[in-house]
Amino acid sequence: MNSHDFNPKQAITTMLALSVLMFVLTFSAFYSIGFVPSYIDGVYPAGSESLVATTKAASQVALSSLPQLGSILPAPEATKAPAIEPERIAIHSIGLDLPVLNPTDTNVEVLDRELLSGTVRYPLSAKLNENGNVFIFGHSSRIAFVKNPMFKAFNRISELREGDTINVSGDGQAFIYRVTNVRRTDASEAIIDLSPSQGKHLTLSTCDSFTSKSARFVVEADLIGSYKDE
Repeated sequence: MNSHDFNPKQAITTMLALSVLMFVLTFSAFYSIGFVPSYIDGVYPAGSESLVATTKAASQVALSSLPQLGSILPAPEATKAPAIEPERIAIHSIGLDLPVLNPTDTNVEVLDRELLSGTVRYPLSAKLNENGNVFIFGHSSRIAFVKNPMFKAFNRISELREGDTINVSGDGQAFIYRVTNVRRTDASEAIIDLSPSQGKHLTLSTCDSFTSKSARFVVEADLIGSYKDE
């Protein structure tokens, strides 16, 4: 074949080779002086920090830059239920419905005088709505000719049984207690726990007039609920 014959394939191959060679030489020259696009080598030229920051900021967000995610109002303070002085005690299973008095003096003479008008809450015991023991006591008497009915106020509390309910009300609210224990004890030995750490309890007490002067009946009950007494 004549050496001057034109070969198209060889010409194309030669042109491609020259083009690749020129690209490599050009790229190397620009790289040596820092003119290489950042998307090729990941290195940004000097002075482009603000561009980098802007680019990153567009793809991320700090939680601190968000609005408050929740209520900005202060949480309401828990309101403590007011303590209520008991005004009446009712025990339907023994037909009892009587007033409750609330003296402020623990003097025995003062308490005796109050007992003439109803049952009495011991001044140092809990009130309704308070943690602790609401301690209510009253007279009992088997003497037939006693004229004041308050001397027989608690005549029948010894008949109460575990599970019976007692209703104590005051200031338009009724508190329901369930009897847990009925016992006979001696006044010189019995201790009534008034500690507020024991929950919400009710204790009733009266004399056992059929036996000794120091004998007492004690009824213990736990709070199980309350409602508006309308």
